[in-house]
Amino acid sequence: MTNIKEEASLTDIIEIVNEIGPLITTNLKKSDITFLVSNCLTYLDYEMVETTMPTQPNWEYGRTDDMQSVIVINDWQQVRLDLATFVYEELVNSNTGAVNNSVPTSAN
Repeated sequence: MTNIKEEASLTDIIEIVNEIGPLITTNLKKSDITFLVSNCLTYLDYEMVETTMPTQPNWEYGRTDDMQSVIVINDWQQVRLDLATFVYEELVNSNTGAVNNSVPTSAN
């Protein structure tokens, strides 16, 4: 596996962002994107964790009337809570699913 942090400079990462950036649609402000890019090397130190969505046992396989295979979500609220908890960890209120408003954000 390649160690991006050791092999890519900040200049390389900015070039990549400039190349693929126009292909991405987002509601992030330019200042938010600048903040994220300027801290990108820090993010590479984060532990890599993966999960699957929707979470077990909140889904099952199903079929449409014309026999196409679909995934049926049994508990949307639980799946939303599981996703928020995965992304925001301890900042999520497990009773309401709301994210604590004191999450640090970039300067606007």
